[in-house]
Amino acid sequence: MPQKKDLKKTTKAVEEKVAKTAKAVTDEVKTAARKAAPAAKKAAATAAKKASKVSSAAMTEEEIYIEFGGKSVDVKALVDQAKKAFKDEHKRTSVKKVQIYVKPETGEAYYVINDLAEGKKIDF
Repeated sequence: MPQKKDLKKTTKAVEEKVAKTAKAVTDEVKTAARKAAPAAKKAAATAAKKASKVSSAAMTEEEIYIEFGGKSVDVKALVDQAKKAFKDEHKRTSVKKVQIYVKPETGEAYYVINDLAEGKKIDF
């Protein structure tokens, strides 16, 4: 029966070694997590700061005017008129692309929306 006692001692020694290794690994993971937390907070703060810069850049107000022969035309108003005219005819189609061709000498603008070359005209 000496073999059973040796086996029990060996098993107990292995269990103790596994327990010590598990505790060491757990401590190491906790330490790594504590060290990583400030870096994660800093990264989140940096990301938030960049996002606010992007959103403030996206909120830039732009106004474009075309002046010719004593007339002044607001380009944004032309785009809005073209979108409205398009939506009046195409109620279920969303506007994804707008192209405006301005002819200031005649007081006209032609628009193409979503690459549908309809040659529609806006007078201004």
